[in-house]
Parts: sequence; structure tokens; C-alpha cells
Amino acid sequence: MPYLIDPNYNPRDSINSPGFGKNISAINQPNPTITKVLTIYDKNNNPTEIVVEGFDPTYTAKRPAKMPVLCVYIKFPNQFRFRAIYLEDLTVKCLINHILSTLQNQITNLVFKGIYRVSKDGIQIIFDNTEVQHLRDETYMSLDVEIVQDTKDFYIKLTY
Repeated sequence: MPYLIDPNYNPRDSINSPGFGKNISAINQPNPTITKVLTIYDKNNNPTEIVVEGFDPTYTAKRPAKMPVLCVYIKFPNQFRFRAIYLEDLTVKCLINHILSTLQNQITNLVFKGIYRVSKDGIQIIFDNTEVQHLRDETYMSLDVEIVQDTKDFYIKLTY
């Protein structure tokens, strides 16, 4: 006797199916979406209804990354424009990490030793957390990489 193929056969209807005992329509369905009506008011307090289709009630917004607290503009060596550096913490470590990640192609095989700044009067000042905390937002500065002769050590010099 030849086998007959049932066009309505569904393997999920089988007893050995992993979804046995569950509502077949609930198996492998994506998150449910709904249609929602929102009321928006204009500047004259006139209501307007907007229909939002595909609203997912299970969606949870991702927490944003740590917000920056300070922006400084740094002109790196061999560049004609300033680059914005956004600091999430007012620490010299945060500043150095951002600077080194930008300089990574230029400082291969070199060892970072320190950072200092030069004032307008030419005075060299140790750059520490206190210096970072006293920076104003959107400060412009120039950066130079100073390599110590006959070594693989380098210092970062900031001028502003």
C-alpha cells in the first residue's frame, strides 16, 4: 500500500514534539506587539491622537553608558584639527586612557611614563587629578609626545 502524504500534517502536532501539551499558536512566536493610541498636545493644548503599531510592551530601555562630565579639545601631533575627548570621570587616569587609545598607532613599542602640562609662562606642572578637576569644559590644548632619548619611554606634554 502506498504512503499518503497529508498536506495538513504538522510535526508540532506529534506527541513527541517538544511543544506537546502547549498551545500550538504560542510555540516559537516572537515577542507580542500591540497597537497603542497616544495623545499628544501641541503648544495650544490641542490634542492629537497618534496610532503606534508594533509597540512591544516587553521592551526595556538599555541604560545609557556613563555620561561624560567634561569635554576637552586636544590637538594631537601631525593633525590639523582638534579632537573632542569626553571624560566620564574627572581623573587623570580617564584622560590618559582616552589619549593613549587615540595615540595607539603612534606609540607602538613605547612605554608611557607620565603626563605634565606647560603653562603660558613656560612653567612645567605635574598633571594629576587636581589639574583635571580644575579643567573648564571645552578647554583647548595641544599635545606633544616626548620620547626620552636612547630609551623606549615617553611623556605626554599638554600645552594650554
